[in-house]
Amino acid sequence: MKCSIVKELLSNYADGLTSEETAGDIRRHLEDCENCRKSYEQLTATVSRDIPPEEKDIDPLIKLKKKIRHRIIAAAVSTCVILTGLIIFAMIYEFPLPFDSNRMFVEPVQAVFGVVNEDGSIFMRTLDDLTFEQTKDFLKGKYEQTEIVQLACRGINNVGYVARSRTISRNGEDVTVVYFCYYKTIWSSIFHGDFSTYRENFIHVDNSSYDQNFDPATGYHPSKREIYYLPSRELIDADKIYEMSDEEFDALKEQAGLIWSGVV
Repeated sequence: MKCSIVKELLSNYADGLTSEETAGDIRRHLEDCENCRKSYEQLTATVSRDIPPEEKDIDPLIKLKKKIRHRIIAAAVSTCVILTGLIIFAMIYEFPLPFDSNRMFVEPVQAVFGVVNEDGSIFMRTLDDLTFEQTKDFLKGKYEQTEIVQLACRGINNVGYVARSRTISRNGEDVTVVYFCYYKTIWSSIFHGDFSTYRENFIHVDNSSYDQNFDPATGYHPSKREIYYLPSRELIDADKIYEMSDEEFDALKEQAGLIWSGVV
């Protein structure tokens, strides 16, 4: 086979498009002809540089399908991660509720006090919360009856609250100052709306300060109380509130709204 014919067929030979007989003739010619062999080596080297080895036998349509499939999978994974993050955020992020005088208020209630254990711990319950046995003890005169105040929240579902209190001295008079705030999560606001069901929540205000006013020998001694709504859960929850001086704690009322004051 002449060199001119071999060179014309080299491209087809390299792509495997020649017949077996012609390919055999070209192969034997390349073994004996250094000039044609160099031409063949240059041709195959150029093809190898232009097309990566792993892609030589891959159909372009197959490569396109793989690329699209990889992009779809990556987009689906990213979407799942984002949605999961949003759900977790909605379930744990808590935002304070603005004060609503129609549904949030403080009300006086009747309660009973008494010493119930040998260690002298104080028993305090509202009349509505007494068990049957406690009611019998109360009717027998075992407990002292008095009035306390509690936070009330009506018609707000899945609500949480935080409250802090401290007894301070103001102008020579002891005053128990209470700050409280209601809050909800984004999740409960969306999926547990206030119109889905009607709920009532009652929260006893700073029981510890009531206990401090109870003397087993002389009974309960009412004291002055001021209850404020402070729509900043972060401030009420912050550790620094425990480090505040009485003056700083009392000054928080400038950022709050007075809800109730009286002697109980």
